[in-house]
Amino acid sequence: MKRSLIVCDREVQAILAGTKSQIIRPVKIKNGLRPFNIISDDRKVHDYGWADESGDPVDVPFDHSFGKLGDILYLKETFSIVPASAYKLSRDNGEPVPHQVSPDGLFWAIYREGWVRSASGFKWRSPACMPRWASRIQLEIQDIRINKLNYLTSSDAKLEGFLDDQDLFKYLSYIRGEQAARALPIRLRSAKEYFIEFWNGKYPDVSWKKNPWVWTISFRRLHNELA
Repeated sequence: MKRSLIVCDREVQAILAGTKSQIIRPVKIKNGLRPFNIISDDRKVHDYGWADESGDPVDVPFDHSFGKLGDILYLKETFSIVPASAYKLSRDNGEPVPHQVSPDGLFWAIYREGWVRSASGFKWRSPACMPRWASRIQLEIQDIRINKLNYLTSSDAKLEGFLDDQDLFKYLSYIRGEQAARALPIRLRSAKEYFIEFWNGKYPDVSWKKNPWVWTISFRRLHNELA
């Protein structure tokens, strides 16, 4: 099954760079209920259901908002649609600007993330408005589970595309020398701290402190396999 998923520019950047292989999203909780795992005979998570405050299962349909194992997610990001004849879509180095062509060939979808030219003459559109043909990134779900947000580890934060400052220090020391690396803040922050800051900014109503239930989706990016 194919489903859509809205992503921000930072997430797009990390996926395109190959540094992000996991997406976390809040679970839409029903009043007075909490999700629970339905375990199969082989001790793997088979499905999810709702339980009441005492932990007893209740007969309420569970909404698999983001799909199941093997489903395809096509990502919706900030974009614009321009006439195919109106732009010479190339960077200064001659490489084509990322774009998708409409089925009739008359329009191109272009994207805010990675756009380095003037945006005059068109307006960026909300990801919610993106048609499927305009999506440049498709993901295959390889694992999907529900847990509490505070269970997230530093390893999870790195799968989300965040780095420890210590990792960045080592990288800069190798690439630019130790003097450049020492320009980093005196207090080195962890990947987990950066993730928490990102999460709280994006989801203030279900902040880290509130420890909400979340979907954790592991994926692999599909490269032109759906064309």
